[in-house]
Amino acid sequence: MIEKVRFTVPNPNYEYIYEILTRAYDHRNCDFMFVLRNILYRGSEEANYLSFQFDDDDGERFRQVKIYLEGIILDLPDMLDHQGNVLAHCRSTILEAVTLSRYLIAIERAQTASQLDMLEERLEGCPCSDCHGALKVA
Repeated sequence: MIEKVRFTVPNPNYEYIYEILTRAYDHRNCDFMFVLRNILYRGSEEANYLSFQFDDDDGERFRQVKIYLEGIILDLPDMLDHQGNVLAHCRSTILEAVTLSRYLIAIERAQTASQLDMLEERLEGCPCSDCHGALKVA
């Protein structure tokens, strides 16, 4: 028999959440090197995650993308001048890595949105035929 556990629902500080979101969209006062490294790192992490979702060649391609992005991250100090600007001969490499990261992050966002929608439907009692709105608990 499963014992019912009672949880206290936390009361989130919506003003603080709004402040975080506002700062996230404020790109005027940000450190370029930090943002660039952050985006490339997130892309690398998503490539790593996707490498476990696919078998054979597809998984190996994502592992190679992860290694590629990690290499760019390690080389960033040599790809920027002393003011933090991308060196001319490194611009295409950086643009390619940022574009690749953008696509990987977009995949993650789409997967997360889809999974959240599924969870909300299941928790709210979706009318699909195979679950009949019942929350399945292992």
